[in-house]
Amino acid sequence: MMKKEIVWIVVMCFLSSCNAIINQIIYSPPKDLPKWQEEKFYDGKSTGLSQRVNLDGLWKSVDSTYQLNFPNQAFLFFEDGTFGELMLRSIDLQKKDIDLHSLLGKRKYWGFGGCYSFREDSICVDNYSLHPYWWYVQKIRFAIISKDTIELVCSKLLSDTGEMEWRYHRQRYVFVSAINLPNPDSVLIKKEKWIWRDEKDWKAFQTKHKRKR
Repeated sequence: MMKKEIVWIVVMCFLSSCNAIINQIIYSPPKDLPKWQEEKFYDGKSTGLSQRVNLDGLWKSVDSTYQLNFPNQAFLFFEDGTFGELMLRSIDLQKKDIDLHSLLGKRKYWGFGGCYSFREDSICVDNYSLHPYWWYVQKIRFAIISKDTIELVCSKLLSDTGEMEWRYHRQRYVFVSAINLPNPDSVLIKKEKWIWRDEKDWKAFQTKHKRKR
């Protein structure tokens, strides 16, 4: 093997190691995060939410005041407890049977996502956003009105700067049918070990994820 090739391999290994360390520093949760976590994933989790609301599509706000701030925001719930957050064009949200496969590759904003649980008439969400210089966990509570309507009741923000008080809302979201929904395993937060109930469940996810690729 030529000397240049050896040097190149060493450099690539070094950069790969540095990248792994940086990612670990960036996306590792702060020490206080575990005590704020209420929702976690586990192998075989099934919330049963599909018995109460439609899951084969997304949810958009119909509150005009709220739309002024987040006009293109939409949510997805998956049966295994995955919560996904999307930013789409307003014109796309007006369509019926939205083709998410065609949109996600072009004009998407697919957030880190979160984990939810379903308790009686409430959906309890821990929604995450992790970045190199800041992070936050948004706790969201939805009330189920019907199969096609939910209401944002309250939310609370926990971040690297502290903990905010609960904010109370009355914001309605309606169901919009969609086709070619993304795989819930593509939600970035599921790749983090600490979002899983224990190491056994996290390893089971890793194995399944590798098989799907």
